[in-house]
Amino acid sequence: MLEQAETGDIVYMDSPYQGVSAAHDHRYAAGVSFGDFAAALAELNRKGVDFIVSYDGACGCRTYGQDLPDSLKCQKIMLNAGRSTQATLLGKAELTSEALYISEVLSQRLLGNAFTPAQQEAV
Repeated sequence: MLEQAETGDIVYMDSPYQGVSAAHDHRYAAGVSFGDFAAALAELNRKGVDFIVSYDGACGCRTYGQDLPDSLKCQKIMLNAGRSTQATLLGKAELTSEALYISEVLSQRLLGNAFTPAQQEAV
C-alpha cells in the first residue's frame, strides 16, 4: 500500500505498538522490524507523502518501544489515552499515553511551529 502512495497523499498508520507485536498476542501482526518500518517512513518522506503514525507509548511507569529516528524529522506528540484497558483487566488503575508522529511537512502545515514541551504535555 505504501508503494502506491503519491506526493500529496496523507497516510495514517496505527501499526502494532512496539513491545506488543513481538509477543504471543494474536491480535497483532508480528514481524515488522523497527528498521524496516523506519526505512518505509523515510521513503514516504523522499516521495513527499505526508504521514501520521501511532507507534509507541507508555502505561503507568513502563514505556513501550523506542522513538522513531530523528532523521525522519517527525513531530512527536504524546496523547493521554486514558485508563489502560489491559491494566484494568488485571485489577490495576494505570493511565496510558500514546505517541503520535506527524511527518515534518504535514506538521508544519497543520501545527505551525513545533510544540514546546509544555504544550505537548497539555495535549
